[in-house]
Amino acid sequence: MKPDKGGGVVLMYNSDYDSHLHDMLHDSDQYEIVSKSEVNIAFSKINFMLTDHLLQGVINERLFNYLHVNKPKIPIIFGIPNIHKGLDPLRFRPIVSGAGSITEPLGKFVDHITKQFCSSLKHVCKDSWDFLKGIECSFFQPGLLMVTIDIVDLFPSIPHSVGLEWFNEVLSLEAGLSNKVTGLLVEFMEIVLENNFIYFNGELYKQRSGVAMGASFATLYANVVLHRWEQRLIFSTTWAQYLTHYKRYLDDICILWNGTQNQFLDFFHYLNSTTHFLAFTYNVSDNELHYLDVTLFKDLNNHTFQSKLYRKSTYSNSYLHFQSGHPFYQKKGIVKGQFIRASRMCSTPVDFLKEINFLKSLFLERGYPPSLISTLAQDVIDNRAIKYLPLIGKGTSFNTGNNKDAPDLYGNFIYTYSFSSADIEESVNRHWSVLTLHDELKDIVPTHPRFVRKRC
Repeated sequence: MKPDKGGGVVLMYNSDYDSHLHDMLHDSDQYEIVSKSEVNIAFSKINFMLTDHLLQGVINERLFNYLHVNKPKIPIIFGIPNIHKGLDPLRFRPIVSGAGSITEPLGKFVDHITKQFCSSLKHVCKDSWDFLKGIECSFFQPGLLMVTIDIVDLFPSIPHSVGLEWFNEVLSLEAGLSNKVTGLLVEFMEIVLENNFIYFNGELYKQRSGVAMGASFATLYANVVLHRWEQRLIFSTTWAQYLTHYKRYLDDICILWNGTQNQFLDFFHYLNSTTHFLAFTYNVSDNELHYLDVTLFKDLNNHTFQSKLYRKSTYSNSYLHFQSGHPFYQKKGIVKGQFIRASRMCSTPVDFLKEINFLKSLFLERGYPPSLISTLAQDVIDNRAIKYLPLIGKGTSFNTGNNKDAPDLYGNFIYTYSFSSADIEESVNRHWSVLTLHDELKDIVPTHPRFVRKRC
């Protein structure tokens, strides 16, 4: 199986894997064993609720048809080993595959309605690129402490009662939604949380606390709940004066702290006292921090920050092999994309060239032709000062108006790869011209489709 982070493959006996998940599922604080009749009763209540909402005019027939699942499946749980956190003991990240479950469309509906609000939270970063874009030279101070904080087991730790209360408060006070819509979203969220049934090795379980990782709404729910915690217990307190910069990606927090180390330790002690369910670990340094896949460090000579790529000690080379059956343009795109990523995320020329050479060795290991690697690397090197500027300092938006590398999404036909792919693409090619007959599509649909194949 694949590890949680770092790539590679983890080998273990099936009996050991089953034993680990069995022990996790028999943690009475998180899960409980349920019977098939209890599951059927819960399913009937959900169907009755949807039907009643339809008859009462709370939802229309179109939304009812989307939310109602005729033949629901019981979600399956599996564990991904957290080898980057050590092997003794080996811990697993529980992932629930909820596709086809009775609560899946309810969660997707909540996620769809509230997603726009979550995207507006400035202290929540989308990825490492977004993180680097937010680092300004004006933040620099020689004595600034560089801190990362990890929230331990966030997703399963949020009690339903507190989570729903904070979720309701955020939607009511900040999201700009009507009371009717807010009430419906909170009701749906409660149903999803309270009816998270799981199947593993012939037994049925119910998650008693937190939200299932892998669910479509899990990230949004955790972000909303933590946003309320931050607003009430961090940003509105006297501790906020020490936060030169604060960013969070799910359960990973980055802080540029303008107080002393003793003041930070007091702050960290305070964090652990804010709730009975959130626990934290931290790393603090005078000169650098590792956050997501970035190392951010001080440039004392120029009184600014610099960045470079960061890989965990468990990293392994898992790039697509050149001998795979994928189209050539996808393999070429992977190579060039990684070189562009290096250019954007490594701010100094020395670190950039080191990363380029390291990437070259990785792609050579995966069977890529040296001439292809060298040509693509040189193209990025030659255009670094024009198109691929570092994100810190001189960083600009990557997708400029004249950027020929920007993807043309309108011409993409995206589908899941299968043994029938050749027949599918032949049929799409044959009937593609039909799209040009539509008044709203004729000006944006290209002459021929570009096929993008998703993993099975």
